[in-house]
Amino acid sequence: MTLVLDNRAELKGKPGLHAFLAGVSHYRHLLDGSGAPGTNTYGLNQLSAAATSASQFYEWLKSRCEHLAAPLATVRLLLSPAGNEITDPTVDPCTWSNFVEEANRWRNDASVNDDDVTLFYFAGHGIIRDKADSVLLCDDFAQPFHGPLPNVVAFLNMFAGMAPPADTTLRRARRQFYFIDACKEFPEKLKELEKIEIAPVFESELSGTDDRVAPVFNAAISGSEAYAITGKQTLFSIALLDCLNGLAGEATPENDDGNIDWHATTFSLTKGLAFRMAELNERYGTNQRCQLAGMPGESPIHYLDGPPEVEGILKVIPEDAKGLVNIEVRNLKQTTVWQPSSETLYPYRRSLTAGSYMVKSTIREPPKPPYVDRTSDPKPVMPPHFVLRARTLP
Repeated sequence: MTLVLDNRAELKGKPGLHAFLAGVSHYRHLLDGSGAPGTNTYGLNQLSAAATSASQFYEWLKSRCEHLAAPLATVRLLLSPAGNEITDPTVDPCTWSNFVEEANRWRNDASVNDDDVTLFYFAGHGIIRDKADSVLLCDDFAQPFHGPLPNVVAFLNMFAGMAPPADTTLRRARRQFYFIDACKEFPEKLKELEKIEIAPVFESELSGTDDRVAPVFNAAISGSEAYAITGKQTLFSIALLDCLNGLAGEATPENDDGNIDWHATTFSLTKGLAFRMAELNERYGTNQRCQLAGMPGESPIHYLDGPPEVEGILKVIPEDAKGLVNIEVRNLKQTTVWQPSSETLYPYRRSLTAGSYMVKSTIREPPKPPYVDRTSDPKPVMPPHFVLRARTLP
């Protein structure tokens, strides 16, 4: 089973989002795989969290099906889990033949309405043949005696093949989101060889106008690795879901009803991913950097239920006054939402709902010149992180 969700009947011809997700942790021809040892493995080993990460992304899509760039129409899913991963056993494995077949079906799904949206997510091994390259490895990669790079996908061919058709009477989704949760390392052995040709997934036309918005979010920059928490989840998928759930939240302009909506967009997601990956790198001792590529026009990706919670800090300026001041953080309705204690670890930390806040600083009796009572103008608290300051000088 690969078409794991199909809501097209419910949408009744209205635009929808068509997702194609693949996660490969078990590689049958690599060391400790279930198949014959590979001829050319380039030193690659088994993975432990890629299939889980793809499965978790599928569950997130289902849970937010009405809050995406378009209502969720179809999901095609391929999973090749490691022995320690618990995924749906009825989902087909991510072999090369399965990938190519489902990719073409996915493209057909998205070739009905220009207002449709596509989403592609791949988690697994990735390599490059030059700095601009991106090669995705299916679970039967390194099949013995099938050439130097068998059963792999040249992502640039796939991306080119999703361009709008040159025949303007034909249709294809004009908003496309790509998430490549894989390394982009250049194996030493490949550096010694001519650039190896890879069997195409799609034919790609040379003519036509490519006017789509199609950002590609790469988990790693050229020549570097992507990481995972062993047996649990990739760092990129952690950052991605955190950002989509609010860390990359951005307010829309006020509408005619006076309401402000919140969403994650192409560029707010880019900013949020950089922030969250820096946090994860510090926590796990890694050095992973995401990269935005493709055709990254601005577009909403996910609509939030409301203003998100934002983690941040509150500082006293100057710091010498922190033992002499009472602090209140107030919202625009003058309701006090935070009164940090001087006994709390400094700088003071907590989350606040995104919005505008004022910081009131009151010097304790008796007055301690040169410090004075002050109330700040409204200050924004916005994702991915805030810093508020309680100022105590005139």
